[in-house]
Formats: sequence, C-alpha cells, structure tokens
Amino acid sequence: MSNINYGIQAGGSARIQATNLAVGTEAQVHAGGAADDVATKLDEVLRLIEQHRAALPEPDLARAEVEMARTELTARRPEPDRILAALRRAGEHVTAVGAITAAVQAAVASVGGLL
Repeated sequence: MSNINYGIQAGGSARIQATNLAVGTEAQVHAGGAADDVATKLDEVLRLIEQHRAALPEPDLARAEVEMARTELTARRPEPDRILAALRRAGEHVTAVGAITAAVQAAVASVGGLL
C-alpha cells in the first residue's frame, strides 16, 4: 500500500494565502479570471468614452488614463495600486457623463479581484 499524500501540509504558525491554488496530481490553476474581468471593464469604459466623446471636456486625457491602466494590467506583475490610480484620474475626466462614471467605478471595484 502506497502512502502518498497529495495534500498540503503546514506546521507551526504557517499561513497559506492564495487567490488561486491547485493541489494534486496534474492540478492546474487558471488565474486569468480577475484580470479578464478588469480588462472587460476597461474595454467598456473606453467604448463609452468614444460614444460620449462630445460630452467630455478632455476625452483624450480620460482615454490615456484608461490605456495606462490597461498597460499596467498586462504587465508581468501588475500593481493594483497603479491601476487604481490611473482609474481615479480617468474618473476625474468623465464626471460629465454618468454612464462613464459608473463604468469607471465598476472597473475600480473589479481591481479588488487582483489583490
């Protein structure tokens, strides 16, 4: 009889903290979920900026900030704080259109999944 343990053993005051965890033979983690959600939200913000361009005082600045957030999201190790800062700056440029403001807020909320 084999005595193979495919579980996780932690002793003492060890802590395991993970957004995604796979254990066992041929286990896999697909961690794209949170980043994909943020990317979808950023796409929506960009779409709305283009749709309501005429109503925004500085649509190019708003777009640039969202693009900065997207660039950070696709970095090897994205930093949620940088994404949030870019989205906050974008939010300052879209207050004239409630739908875009709401979309930015949804994108900000989705960044929490990256933490």
